[in-house]
Amino acid sequence: SATPPKIAIPGTFGEPKVVVVVKIAVVRGFLRKVGMRVHYLEVVSGDVAATCGALGRIHGLAFGAPDAGLGGARTAPLAGGGRLGVRASMHDQETPIMRPYVVVDDLAAAQTTAETTGADVLMPATPIPGHGRFAIYQQGGIEHGLWAAPVLAADADSSAAVLQYVEVVSSDAEATRATVAALHEVEFDADPQPALGTARTAPLEPRGRLGVRAPMAAHDHPIVRPYLLVDDIAAAEKAAEAAGADFAMRATDVPGHGKFAIYFLGGAQFGLWEV
Repeated sequence: SATPPKIAIPGTFGEPKVVVVVKIAVVRGFLRKVGMRVHYLEVVSGDVAATCGALGRIHGLAFGAPDAGLGGARTAPLAGGGRLGVRASMHDQETPIMRPYVVVDDLAAAQTTAETTGADVLMPATPIPGHGRFAIYQQGGIEHGLWAAPVLAADADSSAAVLQYVEVVSSDAEATRATVAALHEVEFDADPQPALGTARTAPLEPRGRLGVRAPMAAHDHPIVRPYLLVDDIAAAEKAAEAAGADFAMRATDVPGHGKFAIYFLGGAQFGLWEV
């Protein structure tokens, strides 16, 4: 790890106290750069079997049996100890959606922070036996999830999906970034990334970035779109097609970032990313 600098400043405090203050400031700086960790990536799909089949083909995932505690979702491991769950709509008004739940230490405090930054809490802190507690808030036309739970160990005998990029298209990108930064103590890049639609990004654990941007055109609506890492995007496209997916965007170069593609399945949008 990097060694904090020792800075001696003449004055009444003396060198030892100044050194301690500098070390704390540097450590706090390091802590703020630690990324967010997605504990649960919830996929509400119009065709659970086809969606699980496609994700299994593309990413080598093994989905388990339906979990009643997670709305009947079938889950597979996410790198870093989380889970990816695919379930059907639970009522007529629920449409296909992607909803990432980011880990927080104190769910009640996080819910209060979300409210004070202008977000609407759709689901207050709610326990799920055996899984922890979750909450959902909405801002900029996007639903965001929070989760307080122990770290889940990934199954050592199966592959884990790796989140390379989570794209958040928000109707109020500035407010969304402010809320995410306040909730998870992360810093967004100061400058927009033109290659990512002018998104400003913050780190994810164990790798990858979360980017928040405004809509780029009239047909570009608020959405959360997760991009899962693949080794070979051309082979991944073929696997998705074989599973019945339709492509919104074929493999496209993003200078300095790699290649991405977007496909539809079960009414939800999924992203592929090759670096």
